[in-house]
Amino acid sequence: MFYRIFGKNGSGKTEYVYKELARCVNEKKHAFLIVPEQSAVMTEKQIIKRLGGKSNLYVEVINFKRLCNRVFRELGGLTSVHIDDGAKKLLMLMALEEIMPFLKEYGKSAESSDFAKKALDFVSEARSCRISPDSLEKTADKLLQQDENVSVASKLYDLALISEAYQQKLSGIDGACTDIYEKLCEKLRCDSFFSGCDVFFDSFYGFTAQEYEIISLIAEQADNTYVTFACEYGCCDEMFERSIKAAYRCLELAGRAGCEIKDISLKYDFRHRENSDLFRFYKDFGSDTLSHETLEGDSDESIRVVLCRNIYDEAKFAASRVYSLVQGGEKFSDIVICAKNTGDYIGVI
Repeated sequence: MFYRIFGKNGSGKTEYVYKELARCVNEKKHAFLIVPEQSAVMTEKQIIKRLGGKSNLYVEVINFKRLCNRVFRELGGLTSVHIDDGAKKLLMLMALEEIMPFLKEYGKSAESSDFAKKALDFVSEARSCRISPDSLEKTADKLLQQDENVSVASKLYDLALISEAYQQKLSGIDGACTDIYEKLCEKLRCDSFFSGCDVFFDSFYGFTAQEYEIISLIAEQADNTYVTFACEYGCCDEMFERSIKAAYRCLELAGRAGCEIKDISLKYDFRHRENSDLFRFYKDFGSDTLSHETLEGDSDESIRVVLCRNIYDEAKFAASRVYSLVQGGEKFSDIVICAKNTGDYIGVI
């Protein structure tokens, strides 16, 4: 069975997962709870606090990277040659040196150590998204048909050449493990590691192409697979686009895995006190009903919604507000500014 659990933040998705984990402990059934790397330690503490010390016998809290190590320890694979970041950077520099005369857009930057690091980041991201050098070249060919995209096409050709040259350098090392997620998929295709287990995925907003493949292989083997999504069932709000796409992809892969699918919708808000500013803001966030008037009338002005024309106006308002708070006695260290992508504000703030 493949369970898709829907609900906004605070709706009880993790609580639902904990209840199912408690069932596994009571039934003495092995379960895996897979969470993002930054959440693993805190989640493990919560599991012990909620389910008791005996939960360690049946519940493993783990992230995708540690999952690879866990499977390799049991099925083999730890003896492979794992290349560290320093060696990868050296291999990338060697690859760039060889292909430098053929790079049209990045030829002048290829000697830079900083560029080698950026190229490595791109190759790693492309691999995780299952973007091959061949697909980059095909995309570049299509862009060449549009005169205004010639520069972009040239960059894609260069990136395809860089990716291919780097992969050749890696393949020249005997026994090297170039990607632990690909190796994990190979192991899972040959062995039913998760047979007889329940597997839970919680606190993710989305997954990479490699992670989707891992989930698909787990769904084929496990008795039950649970995945939580930070959006309501049937939600079409673009603000939750990543979670919506993740839910759709999981629906597809569960179907291919031959799993029966059950959707669970959680709507009650356990996190916010009703009738508070934060509750009303959270409830209407992203809807047409949210406006400045929605939050007026409270003396403390705990939440203000400000409509700005561009990022320059945003920065100006934020700076003036911070200045006012400091003049009123607040400390700079007590003020936090959050942004979806801080890189967009470089040179503005």
